[in-house]
Amino acid sequence: MTPDQLSQALLHCVRRAAGSGRLPDTAVPGRIVLRRAPHGAPGWSTAVAHQLAGPAGRTPDAIARLLRDTLREETGITAAEVRDGYLTVRLDGDADTALLTELIARPAAPVLPADTRRDIARWSEATGGDPARLLPQRAANPLFRVRYAHARTRHALRWAGHFGLTPRP
Repeated sequence: MTPDQLSQALLHCVRRAAGSGRLPDTAVPGRIVLRRAPHGAPGWSTAVAHQLAGPAGRTPDAIARLLRDTLREETGITAAEVRDGYLTVRLDGDADTALLTELIARPAAPVLPADTRRDIARWSEATGGDPARLLPQRAANPLFRVRYAHARTRHALRWAGHFGLTPRP
């Protein structure tokens, strides 16, 4: 199961809970954002319970537990934990390898010229962050770290190709 598939499974759980009356229909989000679990823990984490708590009139922990119990029925999930209203889900051990294999098999995306304004707009839209905070090109800026890591990875791949090396998960 890929993170996108996990996001869809979570959205399906929210819709099932709304359909059964355990959550209000108006609370169903259009998509569920996942992030890597905090502090290097394995798995994926979401704060969707915080979004749903207000309209449902319940605590984020109660919503997260409801989703956890519904999500356990899905295949490809080894564990789901609730902590402070955040739901952290662990996938089968081979999920990351399967995702990397799928990404490597895709044709290479065209390299777009660097456009800081486009990157800031897209990052801000995805994370809800303030665009003005994404302008400084310093290590404290998360967008800068991602762009820097991308540039270093592209450089490593270019040189690996010169030596006949190919990436493997």
